[in-house]
Amino acid sequence: MILGAWVATMKLEFPPSVSVNDKIIHAVVFFGFALLMDLATSRKPFWLWKGLPLLLYGIGIEVLQYFTECRTFSIADIFADLAGILLYYIVKSLIVFFDRTKSSDN
Repeated sequence: MILGAWVATMKLEFPPSVSVNDKIIHAVVFFGFALLMDLATSRKPFWLWKGLPLLLYGIGIEVLQYFTECRTFSIADIFADLAGILLYYIVKSLIVFFDRTKSSDN
């Protein structure tokens, strides 16, 4: 996550076509962060103890970018971060649901 904060405040030059893909990158990265957070702390409920700190991390990154000369604050990036976190939560919930359904059938 420290590496993520460092990369998020570096000067990066993307072609103009990357603006939409940037949101996909945000969602994929935060999906991965959610997975890692969940694996590292598997006994706690996901949303409040894992999802919320990740969202606050994403907001913090955007605030840091506001104060850099080469990056900007973006609400759309925060929503993309949230989308990645929610997507992980949905995927995990579906896996747990189908696993319980499969277990109860046996």
